[in-house]
Amino acid sequence: MSPIEIKVLLLRRGLTVTGLADEFRCYRQELSMLINGRRVYPQLREKLARKLGYTVEQLFGTNNRRKAA
Repeated sequence: MSPIEIKVLLLRRGLTVTGLADEFRCYRQELSMLINGRRVYPQLREKLARKLGYTVEQLFGTNNRRKAA
């Protein structure tokens, strides 16, 4: 999924990056960079995918990093 698609999922479920960062016990910036494809945090990827009901592969693709558009 693209970063925009992930953000839409969050909005539809009433979730915020700040709220998820608190829940996941990470910095908001880390989660934002993950969603935007700027950094790869394996544990955060797993937590976010699980929270949204997807696999890591479905949410972020099969590559470790998304290719820049």
